[in-house]
This record gives sequence, C-alpha cells and structure tokens, in this order.
Amino acid sequence: SRPPGSPTYSPGTAMAHKGKLTDVHLRNAKPTEKVYRKADSGGLCIEVHPNNARYWRLRYRHGGKARMIGLGVWPEVSLKDARDGAAEVRRLIAAGIDPVQHRKNEARQQAVSVANNFEAVARDWMRHNPDHLADVTLTKARWMLETFAFPSFGARPIAEIKPPEVLDALRKVEKAGKLETAHRLRSRCSQVFRYAIATSRAESDPTRDLKGALKRA
Repeated sequence: SRPPGSPTYSPGTAMAHKGKLTDVHLRNAKPTEKVYRKADSGGLCIEVHPNNARYWRLRYRHGGKARMIGLGVWPEVSLKDARDGAAEVRRLIAAGIDPVQHRKNEARQQAVSVANNFEAVARDWMRHNPDHLADVTLTKARWMLETFAFPSFGARPIAEIKPPEVLDALRKVEKAGKLETAHRLRSRCSQVFRYAIATSRAESDPTRDLKGALKRA
C-alpha cells in the first residue's frame, strides 16, 4: 500500500513511469490485418500497423477531454526516447498546456523562422531587386552571398543576427587576402538587411556597426 500522504499520480502528471514494454517486445510485435496497440505505461503505447509500421502514441486528458498525441516512429524513436517524450508531454499537461496546441505553435514559429532567415530574405531581395542592380552585378552578388554569407549565417533568423556574426564571415574573406570582396560582401549584406527592415522582418542593419572594422582594400 502507498504510505500515508504520498501523492496520487495519473497519466497527466509529470512523473517518470516504469513501463511494461521492452526492446524484445517491440522487435517481436507482429503485424496483423488490423491496427493494434501494446501498452507501456502512463498512457504510452506502440501502435502496430498491418504494413509493420510502428508508431508511438500517448493517451492523455486535457480540459476534461481524452486525447492522443504521436511521439514518432519506432525504431527511429527508441523506447527510451518515447518515454522521455511522454515525460515532456506530461510536464506540459501539468503546467496546464495542451501539448498538441504547443506543438502546432512551435511548428508555426519554426516556419516563420525559416521563412525569415537571412538566406530566405536575401533570395527574396535578389528576386525583387529593389536596388535595381544590373544582371551581371546581381549575379556577382548572388555568388558572393552563396559563397561567403549563407554558410556562416544564412540559416539564422535575420532579426537575430548580430554584428560579430557578420564580422566573423567578413574576417574569413579578409584573411584569404580578398579585401575588396570583403568590403563588397559587407555592402551586399547591408542591402539585404535594409530590405528586411523595409519588409518588417528586421529592425536594424548590423553591418552599420562594422564600418572601419575591415582593412582598407
């Protein structure tokens, strides 16, 4: 029996559950003509499909309603990973957060972040060419950004890029002895940042703080 005063846990609480499943169970689970589930604990289960695909599911309750959330595919997501994921979901539930809505919000934020990273904005700038660069100049600008800027901070949200990040990329070009290229790269990056400001995707141009930071060409 449980000691007096000890808490009572349910699948919706942030507790580590000792599961029933083992790796042997998972390997030996055979597909049938219908989908079936084998339970672990705390609402976690493995769902076996007729095509032998196996999906981790977690049953939970939120707002008085029974719900289910996917936690990945076995064996890419191991038993331990699934239990860790289930524990994280229970922590969200204990904090009053719907894990499905939380996942949707994270996916939405990730999509916005990807759409507004430096590379995405730079390519948008090149497509629209608001600075009216000649085709040959735009081609050189594309090569310069793809070669030196994108590998360094192309995947970073443009609004979060700081002067030291840009300077680090410029320094690499400078150390290679390409002083004029380094200065031109700073100018092209500045155009991209200014375009981001104009399209409400950034609030400042970090290259403005780099004037005088490079050796003269």
